[in-house]
Amino acid sequence: MRPSYYTAALLAFAVSTPLFAQQPTTVRSAPAVDYTVFLRGTPIGTEQLSVTRGPDGVTISGSSRIGAPVGLVVRKVEIKYDRDWKPLTFVIDATVRDQWLSIYTIVADGVATSQVGQIGQQSSKTDRIAADAVILPNSFFGSYEALAVKLAAIKPGGEVRAYIVPQAEIAVRLKAVTDEQLRIAGALLPARRYQITLMNPGVPVDAEVWADLKGGLLRLTVPVQSLDVVRADLASVASRREVLARPGDEQVSIPASGFNLAATVSKPAKVAPAVPLPKAAPAVRLPAVVLVGGSDSSGRDEIVAGVPVFAQVANALADAGFLVVRYDKRGVGQSGGRAEAATIADYAEDVRAVAKFLEKRKDVNQRHIAVVGHGEGGWIALTAADGEKRIAALTLIATPALK
Repeated sequence: MRPSYYTAALLAFAVSTPLFAQQPTTVRSAPAVDYTVFLRGTPIGTEQLSVTRGPDGVTISGSSRIGAPVGLVVRKVEIKYDRDWKPLTFVIDATVRDQWLSIYTIVADGVATSQVGQIGQQSSKTDRIAADAVILPNSFFGSYEALAVKLAAIKPGGEVRAYIVPQAEIAVRLKAVTDEQLRIAGALLPARRYQITLMNPGVPVDAEVWADLKGGLLRLTVPVQSLDVVRADLASVASRREVLARPGDEQVSIPASGFNLAATVSKPAKVAPAVPLPKAAPAVRLPAVVLVGGSDSSGRDEIVAGVPVFAQVANALADAGFLVVRYDKRGVGQSGGRAEAATIADYAEDVRAVAKFLEKRKDVNQRHIAVVGHGEGGWIALTAADGEKRIAALTLIATPALK
């Protein structure tokens, strides 16, 4: 059987308990979790993952159906580990491009013995592997849940051994760990992102693993393959990565032309006045700033080369005493509308909608609403300000112009 070493990247979250914590005395099954598989940004299939913990160890099981060009249907997969996360068995019953595939592997004393059925032929294979190797079949992404658990127990520079069953053992090297936050259903989900390198023979591949605080797999990403496997609720437009959260940030929905713009409102931290104000004192009205992204905007945070430019600008402006709005442009992120045929004039109407939204807020000084445009956003800002009395000032950043 010709080896074809699997290369994948994952997004993972930290584990809040020790790696080899005492297992419960009763079997405990977590609810099944659904994942969406994306190739080059297009959904091509789904996968379902279940994790059962008991006195004898952990069982990872599931099924999947992934369309072209992969053509994979997994009817059953099951990976068993003992209570110390040492592999015991692996079994899969699947169809790859209409060809039957079955693998049954037993691991004992550092030896993995596999019986393989493929294209109507039976074969066997024996590999010596590390006693604590993670089982990573290239036909089931949910297996990376075990890798997420073990990554949480090592530091950058460390390695985890992985068995690409039934092919060979490789090292998975941890390059960096980053704390992240995901916003989903109005709440923040703390996360940890592990940047890893799969040390495949001759062709190392970079990847990412994200997991929640209980070690649950959230996302697997392999940039070189344009592959993403994302927990279904996080794959929806209702979720977003929050790269820079500020206490008191508001997540708002702004009415536009037949759809809503999803936005974040940042404000200065509350400071108690030196002299108590009378109860009838009016609310403090703040000058406001609207941030407008450029043509390559990936969302309200205006991430450039991994740097969330607008998130940082909003934070600095809020510290300086401004109320700041940054939003997902139409057809981007959580905002409605479509971007395919949108013109500068259309985007300018969206800016005017944001200005109108600010004018109605009791914490905004309606006479001091400014717009900051970056790149093409500068053209949008200029167009929006033309004849719009609500916009009092403009700032253009790296906006193309002719002398």
